[in-house]
Amino acid sequence: MTTSQRTFNVHEVISMLEPYQGARGRQTEYPGLGMGGSVVIDLIAEMQEDQSFHLTFDNLFTSLKLVDCLSAKQIACTGTIRCNRIEDCPVKSINEMKKTRRGTYDYATDVNSGLLVVRWNDNNIVNVVSNKVGIHPVQTARPWSRSEKKKVDVPQPFLIRHYN
Repeated sequence: MTTSQRTFNVHEVISMLEPYQGARGRQTEYPGLGMGGSVVIDLIAEMQEDQSFHLTFDNLFTSLKLVDCLSAKQIACTGTIRCNRIEDCPVKSINEMKKTRRGTYDYATDVNSGLLVVRWNDNNIVNVVSNKVGIHPVQTARPWSRSEKKKVDVPQPFLIRHYN
């Protein structure tokens, strides 16, 4: 039996928790979504359908199939995504991106679904996917540069800022 604690804040901020119970503790798994995506689908079942939401999650949960599934349910979402989960998305490779300046980004949009995948060179390569937030307006981040020993201006796509 799965034990869950779910709370709803009147300020429209949702906080839900499902404690990890080991590989055998999870009873529900949705085909093609894996364990992480299945957890998200179970948790959104508690949301009120007459309100709009924007979910944000990390790369443990995110897959293109999950974002497509949430899009079909008209739920906005943004999340970091592991490079092996972006399937055949035509963005520059990790090795190509590592050779670029900090702040460089590449992106691809699926014209049918509106799904956007961005690969951004920060301190490390970051992959983010969204079905709602775009790259514009491009912002300026001010991260610390170890080599220059000071904060530097770095271009940052809007969905990265939104995720952070």
